[in-house]
Amino acid sequence: MTVYREFAHYPGTYITLGISHSIAFPWYDMSLDLGLQGSYLISDDEGTYPEPGDPDDEYSDFHDGLLSVALNIPANKYITVTPELDWSFPLSSDASDDMQRTNAGRSGKDNFFYGGISISLAF
Repeated sequence: MTVYREFAHYPGTYITLGISHSIAFPWYDMSLDLGLQGSYLISDDEGTYPEPGDPDDEYSDFHDGLLSVALNIPANKYITVTPELDWSFPLSSDASDDMQRTNAGRSGKDNFFYGGISISLAF
């Protein structure tokens, strides 16, 4: 569980709760990481983060979920390459409206896939 609190620009709290599991493969020390998390958003100010259906009220509701899949591929003793695919989706109707509004410039959808590749160095 992680709690984020913003004080300066957006007075609110964002709480996430997640669970994950790693599955080790029998070759090359590779592993598959699966994760699921959900969030709850609490706004303290309707001016900076209003409820989508009622702009005179601050937003406080379940917000987004995230399903993730990552493959850890050790390149050598110190470097790991990790491709990851994530799916973000709303957890309430207000969250759906909010996610559509904030993604209007891109897709206007309330759920979407994204991913990337990270390279990490550990010594």
